[in-house]
Amino acid sequence: MKIDLSCGYSIVDGVVPAGPLALAMRDLSDKLSHGRRNFLGVHPADLLVDTFLKPLAATVLGDGCFPVSATLFAKLPSRNWSVPWHQDLSVPAVVPDLSVRYKDEVPHVQPGAAILSMLLAARLHFDEAGPETGGLWVIPHSHERGVIAEKDIPGAVAERGALSTNPLQGSVMLMRPLILHRSRTMKEKNVRRVLHVLFAPMSLASYPWANARP
Repeated sequence: MKIDLSCGYSIVDGVVPAGPLALAMRDLSDKLSHGRRNFLGVHPADLLVDTFLKPLAATVLGDGCFPVSATLFAKLPSRNWSVPWHQDLSVPAVVPDLSVRYKDEVPHVQPGAAILSMLLAARLHFDEAGPETGGLWVIPHSHERGVIAEKDIPGAVAERGALSTNPLQGSVMLMRPLILHRSRTMKEKNVRRVLHVLFAPMSLASYPWANARP
């Protein structure tokens, strides 16, 4: 499978069949109701990562790629939120001379564009995620600009224009962490649940990750 990430993202439909997806949703039912960080090592999330997400990430990053973080996002009528335009700049690691910020007791740093441009996020959708249900909007090719200062984000958004990604249930959205993206509140009384897994290539195996799982 050849995946084109030149614009910063790509959606692959039908990655997880209905049967395995339903079993995972059943086993994760308590966590799907509120979301959770630090999901590596949790069953059946690891099964989804190893069976479906890691092989897909390997088509982009090469054999030996590995997950460094996994987060379960659960957007519900009772937990409906929006996120403004941003890049994903933090990774779970401890690096000398970089400021550390703790998220749910796990240290995170901002390693800069050189490292972030080598990473890949895989977002498995348990539900359809369109503009009415709080799905991601992206600015194509914005990852090519490296780390964008907050004051320059509005200009970068206006320069390209936003696209709604509209993934289907069981699909995976692959994205570069540096692509500008946002999420609006849901307009429908529905759910949007996503397992977001960040992968690194084998060349970064010696990086001081805080929560990686080879």
